[in-house]
Amino acid sequence: MDHPDYDVAVIGAGGAGMSAALTAASDGARVVLVEAGDQVGGSTVLSGGVFYAAGTHIQRQMGFTDSAEAMYRYYMAVNRHDVVPDLVRKLCEESADTLNWLIALGVDYRPEGLYYSGAEEIPRGHKPVGLGASIVAALDAALGKHPVDVALRTRVTALITDSSGQVCGFRSGSETISAGAVVLTTGGFGSNPEKLQRYFPDAASAGDWTWYIGSKGSQGEGLDLGQSVGADIVGFNRGLVLLTDNFAHDVQAQLPAWLLFATQGGHRFVNESTNMAIVVEMVLGMPGRQCFGIFDEDSRLACHCATERNPSYQCELLASLADSGKLIRAMSLESLAEQAGIDADALLETVKTYNNAAEAGHDERFFKDAALLKTIRRPPFYAVRYKPASVALTATGLSIDAHARVLDEAGRQIPGLYAAGETTGGVLGKIYTASGNSIANAIIFGRTAGRNAALFAKK
Repeated sequence: MDHPDYDVAVIGAGGAGMSAALTAASDGARVVLVEAGDQVGGSTVLSGGVFYAAGTHIQRQMGFTDSAEAMYRYYMAVNRHDVVPDLVRKLCEESADTLNWLIALGVDYRPEGLYYSGAEEIPRGHKPVGLGASIVAALDAALGKHPVDVALRTRVTALITDSSGQVCGFRSGSETISAGAVVLTTGGFGSNPEKLQRYFPDAASAGDWTWYIGSKGSQGEGLDLGQSVGADIVGFNRGLVLLTDNFAHDVQAQLPAWLLFATQGGHRFVNESTNMAIVVEMVLGMPGRQCFGIFDEDSRLACHCATERNPSYQCELLASLADSGKLIRAMSLESLAEQAGIDADALLETVKTYNNAAEAGHDERFFKDAALLKTIRRPPFYAVRYKPASVALTATGLSIDAHARVLDEAGRQIPGLYAAGETTGGVLGKIYTASGNSIANAIIFGRTAGRNAALFAKK
């Protein structure tokens, strides 16, 4: 194609797409950024903006020694090596430099925002002032310094290929736009029930409890567009689904650790302060795919205020939820078990053992911090039913290589087509490694896709 309308067309204006467009434009490419919604930002603008990275100057400032190699080993171990190694290696090796890139753009990552965002022994979660909205604002401001055309409320309906199979543009309705290369960054498919059922059945298994915390525009068009030109789909049944009590559509990144978690069989199964992604994986393997949080009246009265992570756990609100029937309440543990469908004999024994641990200040079975051990003695007693139903992100997507080039089922590159972020698969595993993994994936591979798409277009 001698004179395409643009060098690079980026489809989808979330964190990955904005990073791709900015990088391509910074490299001198003529760029159009296409977004189906009314504004840029996608799911990134709704996120906490946590960036998962190793070997950063912020870690060193806080006295932690870390490296990309250590992050890689941890990442692969947590995911039982069931991810694409070269993609993960790139994520780890470029994480610190990419964090610096965001900081240079104006995102305010401070030392006090560093925290343990997963189960690792070194804190790698970098939380910015202003959360995900600050990332989008910084990217948007930087894009404004380049002659990038941004087309909002524009839905791409097809990709265009030439006689050799090279992707050379897209179609939106009756309009055709030519481009030297195309980058797909349309986000995930969490807002599409049909695609959830097809690609992420674990998340769809909760039925009408299931809801998506991200953008309503996350419909999975990128998968359809990629498949239309032969792209392979990888990472079946991958993503992050959180346990929810179904009280309201509030994000609960971690359930209250002072609860006792019990199976339907009445047995305690985990240290309740364990990372949510691991607890969810355990619950998905249980009959009925549900568990219960057990507590008593003393614990309810001790809930003086809700928190950002647990917005429903305030004493008066819990009483109201019990009055409405959303929270199970009974004057005896036997009655509580009957109402919840829990094995009563096992629950009584479990509570007895738990109370002994709380009084002794030592949890010899699961080793929960003594400060989080609360006896369950004073009626009424309460049971919260939890199901894996709050979909935080999806990770089934287009197959890419470490250059963000989209691959077909044979592993061949589809010329002219790149992808990044939640639209892709292979980087995120069955267990979500840590908070910030998704943002790091989006920004790092967004930049990679923009850089390589611009190089391809120049050729």
